[in-house]
Amino acid sequence: MITAYSSFVFKNKLLTAILAGILVILYGFIYIILQMQNYSLLIGSIGLFFILGTVMYMSRNIDWYNISKDSGD
Repeated sequence: MITAYSSFVFKNKLLTAILAGILVILYGFIYIILQMQNYSLLIGSIGLFFILGTVMYMSRNIDWYNISKDSGD
């Protein structure tokens, strides 16, 4: 349902497919955590570690001090 709505918002099949893939991974991760009650803290911590690492890797080239200067012009 979210993917169908996003197809109308994005109007781009690639972005919609990327969002669908992210949602499948997210819901699969949550399902695995719920099924493995004994190891849920370990799996959740490992998952958050990889998510944080991915966000850090993707934002490594952002110049945080010049964001307002670039968006105002």
